[in-house]
Amino acid sequence: MESLDYFPVVIAPVTWVEQSDALQAIRRQVFVVEQGIPDAEEFDGQDAAAQHWLASTTDGAPIGCARLLGDRIGRLAVLPEYRRRGVGAALLRWIIRDALACGQGALQLHAQTQTLGFYEALGFEPRGEEFLEAGISHRLMVLPFGNLLAVREQPAPPVSEAERRREVLEGAAAIAECVPSWIPRALRRACILSTRLDPEIYDSDAVRDAVLEFATSHPQAEVLMLVREPQALARAGHRLVRLAQRLSSHVQLRALPPACATPEDEFLVTDTGAVLCWQHARPLRGYGVRHAPADARRLIDAFQELWNLSEEAPELRRLAL
Repeated sequence: MESLDYFPVVIAPVTWVEQSDALQAIRRQVFVVEQGIPDAEEFDGQDAAAQHWLASTTDGAPIGCARLLGDRIGRLAVLPEYRRRGVGAALLRWIIRDALACGQGALQLHAQTQTLGFYEALGFEPRGEEFLEAGISHRLMVLPFGNLLAVREQPAPPVSEAERRREVLEGAAAIAECVPSWIPRALRRACILSTRLDPEIYDSDAVRDAVLEFATSHPQAEVLMLVREPQALARAGHRLVRLAQRLSSHVQLRALPPACATPEDEFLVTDTGAVLCWQHARPLRGYGVRHAPADARRLIDAFQELWNLSEEAPELRRLAL
């Protein structure tokens, strides 16, 4: 199951023989009915030779699809009532992952010009001039796998005993000193849960620069932040809030629903097992472990559940840039 920002969706590779009815129904609604593409042009006789992916709700209702023919992604479609929920991005992530596993060097697609930003956020690069396809303006977009392969194939460094040791941290200064070095330890994702991104810890040039460097290091990198008190952040002009506004596809900020129980008062965790936690007390007291995969997995799973319950805070969307 792919865990989306808004709700869970089941994505699976399928064959045309197995799921042609569901795939045709989605594409006919989106491309033929909505966009006016002739039926004979939409169904071009190449589907039997293509790879297909089908997105469904958890109760089995088909809601989206895509295909891969050689190195070209096409026929990406999501039913109207399920758009703007991350389904299309999830389909693309599955295609990218499966293509990487098969050793492909790049992917390409023809993007309708109004959707360029969507594909760029996933690492695709526009190439060449606009052209008409089925009477609609498109551009060629390419996803080279160079950066993705570099990240994916990077060997894990040996873990020392010192990195497994829990270090007690006393006071905001000690915790703040760790944060800029914890963020770059992530491979693809760093998760932050906080009340209001305490300025003593998070609102510094060093932290902002570390988040920016990691978030732009490769197309799949992301920093997710959950806060309890977005109103305080909206008033403060916080560096990380402004970065999230400018780099929203890689740095995302959401408001935690009221009264949600959390496993720790505050934490920063990475997908490589780095854990930094502290409690609400004065002075602040916490601990850090550079390599604690079991603790990291527990916190990431809890964070993902909370993220799925959360939503963007209107106060932060209105923040002037």
